[in-house]
Amino acid sequence: TIYAEDHVVARTTSIITPAETKGPVEQQLVVENPQRWSPANPQLYQLVTQLKVDPPDPDGGSTPVVVEGLTQQIGFREIILDPDHGLILNGERLKLQGTCEHHDLGALGAAFNKVALRRRFKLLKAMGVNALRTAHNMPAVEFMALADEMGFLVVSEAFDMWERAKTPYDYARFFPEWAPRDVQSWVRRDRNHPSLLLWSIGNEIYDTHADERGQEITKWLMELVRQGDPQENAAITIGSNYMAWENAQKCADLVKIAGYNYGEKLYTKHHAVHPDWVIYGSETSSVVQSRGVYHFPLEKSILADDDGQCSVLGNSSVSYGAKSPEAAIIADWETPFSLGQFIWTGFDYLGEPTPYHTKNSYFGQLDTATFQKDSYYIYQAAWTDYKTNPMIHIFPYWDFNPGQIIDVRVCSNAPRVELQLNGVTLGCQDLGRAHGVQLVATWKIPYAKGEIKALAYDETGREIATA
Repeated sequence: TIYAEDHVVARTTSIITPAETKGPVEQQLVVENPQRWSPANPQLYQLVTQLKVDPPDPDGGSTPVVVEGLTQQIGFREIILDPDHGLILNGERLKLQGTCEHHDLGALGAAFNKVALRRRFKLLKAMGVNALRTAHNMPAVEFMALADEMGFLVVSEAFDMWERAKTPYDYARFFPEWAPRDVQSWVRRDRNHPSLLLWSIGNEIYDTHADERGQEITKWLMELVRQGDPQENAAITIGSNYMAWENAQKCADLVKIAGYNYGEKLYTKHHAVHPDWVIYGSETSSVVQSRGVYHFPLEKSILADDDGQCSVLGNSSVSYGAKSPEAAIIADWETPFSLGQFIWTGFDYLGEPTPYHTKNSYFGQLDTATFQKDSYYIYQAAWTDYKTNPMIHIFPYWDFNPGQIIDVRVCSNAPRVELQLNGVTLGCQDLGRAHGVQLVATWKIPYAKGEIKALAYDETGREIATA
């Protein structure tokens, strides 16, 4: 039986005789004009399956008894992955505005907590995120259920290594024996989630770069996934940082859905050479930043400093990543054929403390306590619509030495912003795709005690937000 909230929309019954109990039983249900699932409207239905037994009755009748039952969330959506037009969901083009997420919950540790994850998903939703990549692990059951409910497309990722190890005690020790069982469990469990977009069979896998064995394993894993997902509810992909080299390209040519880790500069060339590939940024950005820490001036790139922190002003970047959040956003905008991108990362996570030797990463747009960094609002400005949710954000804080030159930055999803100091305007600037490539307005101002204020205006000049 399929339910939409509390009412039945489809039902079927099959009678099974004892002679038929050894094989599979197939049933077909038809839902007329279903509401489509999407990130903007995550419409869910409940599929209830029950096994009933008719016990013998001395009077010749019988009362069916439910001996087993299963309730699943399902949804209806049409997904087309087009090499030239990107993602088409339910007939409409949609750019993936995604984040990569490690399994841990930051300050709460690695043990799973559904309430904590729901809160994190709400923060990402407010940022404008519509897609998640489970980097680099098969997700918890509750992760997929929340993605269904709250409206996130998911790239569900299985492995961070295959046969060639990255560390002495990683999964490569078990890969030959356990990969088939783990893939079967993963795919059979999650194949009916409406949030599922792609099966990722690997991230930055050295096997795909080293030799032809990588292509053999790619084919083998693809076959394992298809055994569990014969209806192809999701396509298969690999996220790779080796896409500049031949062997990795041969693996990409097998899956056809090519994920690039920090390879935006290759998109246009590869799109021309491989017109049948669907290209997207499986991992982008990797700008490092500490909440509330600002290293001046903005134009000076400062990766490491004596304070053991990274500047959230927008001038701390690693060699392989984007120069700034704005650069990551613009690179994606300039390739309309790509599906979109998954920035590294939504939240800071335990481990990988680039560039310092601390306990956690600096890559997130929110820290391990789930407080927003300024970059959170830069993505929010690019990924949300001022017509429905106008926003504006100003940084840094306003408390410095008298006369010190401060880079004041303002981001907004509105087309124009104004900066004021103690009620006196310091000028207006136009923002957004319609006005070129400026996503964040910047002023250099000598510090003076008082109030600094930012105002956002729509295209008619009406004030719609202040900060």
